[in-house]
Amino acid sequence: MKIMANITNTETDMERFSDGEDIKEFCRAHGLSGLELLPVDGNTLSKIPEGAAIGLHLSYYNCWVDFWNGNEQGILAEFGTMEEAGRVFGSGRQAMIDRYRAQLDFAESIGAEYVVFHVSDVSIEETLSYKMRHGDEEVAEASLELINAILDSRPYSFYFLIENLWWPGFTMKSPGITKGLMDGIHFDRKGIMLDTGHLMHTNIYLNSQEEGIGYIRAVLDTHGALCDYIKGVHLHQSVSGSYVRELIGRPPKIRGTYYERLCEAYTHVLNIDTHRPFTGRGIRGLIEQIDPEFLTYEFMSCSREELEGYIRSQNKALFSQ
Repeated sequence: MKIMANITNTETDMERFSDGEDIKEFCRAHGLSGLELLPVDGNTLSKIPEGAAIGLHLSYYNCWVDFWNGNEQGILAEFGTMEEAGRVFGSGRQAMIDRYRAQLDFAESIGAEYVVFHVSDVSIEETLSYKMRHGDEEVAEASLELINAILDSRPYSFYFLIENLWWPGFTMKSPGITKGLMDGIHFDRKGIMLDTGHLMHTNIYLNSQEEGIGYIRAVLDTHGALCDYIKGVHLHQSVSGSYVRELIGRPPKIRGTYYERLCEAYTHVLNIDTHRPFTGRGIRGLIEQIDPEFLTYEFMSCSREELEGYIRSQNKALFSQ
């Protein structure tokens, strides 16, 4: 099992390290095999040394299914104007496909062993109200069209892993949806990146990390042999159900431009999905049960020192219990 930490190539993350050798030493000091990179500032490694990016997290669109399906009413409801939507997606389907293909080519060029793709769709309003316009099946169907278009029989060597979220699409709550996605992706090296925190968010009545572990185990039990598709785990947790219950009880009214509304909504998303170390009793057994090839510590931190503290806490929970 290879253990990674998540990172971006933004200045905010890169300024924590002096150079590539410092990043290598950071990984060695914390028992990491390497990093999972989310390239935000273009398809570049910045200070990340060659071979250190074992995984690549593809960029993602929050609300894209209406654009993909040509639903102008839905597009205008989210973005206000077609011009604003065009700034997000480009000129049409092909622009989206080309953007993803460029990222896949980049992943192949740096020797990434897996890439991660979000199967999800959620509008700004839906992140606050939890009243969803699209069902899992509709989002999964559109996602398969996009995934197969970007893979397009290309001979990539990495795993293509789909990640579960708590919004419509692939939530990991329905074995039928999971099977349909795995059967429908036209790529041999396909699988699942199980996100533990996102799965916990599908049950807003969890009160502890230990209850979260029990819930995850129950979901895995319903999937049976489909669990063989789980190649990686994004490991983190948030016990935020009480916050969600209060939020959806009185969802705030937000106004402004698309990006102003998006930023305000994301203050709530970050309170739901806090990405903290998963240290509850039983987490070691859960990871041993899943037995992934790739384990990514996916934390949100404000400094190198905070990140190092999180990694030490996670290592202790996994290897000292």
